[in-house]
Amino acid sequence: MEEIKKNKTKDIIELILPIEKEKKVYLGFYGNKNVIEEMKKYAHNYKMSLGEYIEEIHNTCKNIKNISKLTMKEDTEKITWGVLVEKNNFNDIRNDAKKYNMSLGEYIEYIHKLYIYNIR
Repeated sequence: MEEIKKNKTKDIIELILPIEKEKKVYLGFYGNKNVIEEMKKYAHNYKMSLGEYIEEIHNTCKNIKNISKLTMKEDTEKITWGVLVEKNNFNDIRNDAKKYNMSLGEYIEYIHKLYIYNIR
């Protein structure tokens, strides 16, 4: 019984802190609560973590050019959120946010809306 508890604890710790932690970094951002909840639902539907989902939409949206009908609006209270992402994707996301003069939260919301608009 004690061995099972140790293994279970070890598995939980590895989920929280990946073994190759130098490859993953913490991406914290401030965004609209309802958009973050929506992203969490999409991530769950795709069987991904929120960090994996953000990486996926970031990489997908690099090639999308049609953004003319995309509108952003301020809807709900804002909250702070954090996810683990690959270090190279973290730098990429941060640089793209700077390139478009957006905060990380604004950029993440923007690419989420862009992704949803283009997959529908």
